[in-house]
Amino acid sequence: MILDCTLGGGGHSKEILKSILPGGTLISLDCDIEAIKSFEDFARDFSLNLKLVKGNFSELDEILLSFGIKEVDGILFDLGISSTQLNDARRGFSFQVDSPLDMRMDSNMSLTASHIVNDFSEDDLSYIIYHYGEEKHARKIAREIVKTRKISRILSTKQLSDIVVRAVSRNLRKRRKIHPSTKTFMGLRIFLNKELDTLEKGLKKALKVLKSGGRLVVISFHSLEDRIVKRIFKDASMKKCLHDLSLCKCEGFPLVRLLNKKPLFPGKEEELLNPRSRSARLRALEKF
Repeated sequence: MILDCTLGGGGHSKEILKSILPGGTLISLDCDIEAIKSFEDFARDFSLNLKLVKGNFSELDEILLSFGIKEVDGILFDLGISSTQLNDARRGFSFQVDSPLDMRMDSNMSLTASHIVNDFSEDDLSYIIYHYGEEKHARKIAREIVKTRKISRILSTKQLSDIVVRAVSRNLRKRRKIHPSTKTFMGLRIFLNKELDTLEKGLKKALKVLKSGGRLVVISFHSLEDRIVKRIFKDASMKKCLHDLSLCKCEGFPLVRLLNKKPLFPGKEEELLNPRSRSARLRALEKF
């Protein structure tokens, strides 16, 4: 029994199915209904082995219980936005195509990136861009956003990207290896979709539902995600009393074994085949 917490374009789920058929079962989650719909045709041929669920991995324990499942043999998290979401001009995740300023992973959410950009205070915008996007020039960008929206509302990705470019000096733009808008867009997306909060909840629940001998694998794409993964993995690998007794004198037992103490990064060949993998890092553990 394997749980894919981030279906996305379905690449990982397809490969997992190959390795667990004919007797294994895969449950694939995604909070994006478009991802579920796009994978339904493929899933019909594997109706006995594959279950698709629209849901957030922060609720993975409840989702598993809805199928009468308490434990699984393996769990995968492939974090961030999928290539499918990034390439879909309607979704507003990318500044490389002009589209409505949306950025919702779950289209049922009422709050959009446009609401944040147009209605949040300058201080709040600066905090979001700095804290979640790790953008050093967050204050300048927030100030330029507020200045622009006084004239007219900011409704498209191109409008926002142009504002960020204006706010960042020409010399800084030349020194950066990434587009000036990258961190601002990332910060807004992470805040809007509560990505860090759901990751923390999801990982802690994953450790509880993982069987003894089961493996948990997480692929992250930026330092904010990786810090959370590293901290939770390290904490679970430390010796601690599991008996919940105030007078227990055992020496303590770690919950998991780290399969790689340092994250694994893609090789040059993989980066050439998939340029978006260049910032990926993988951590894995096995439960005792």
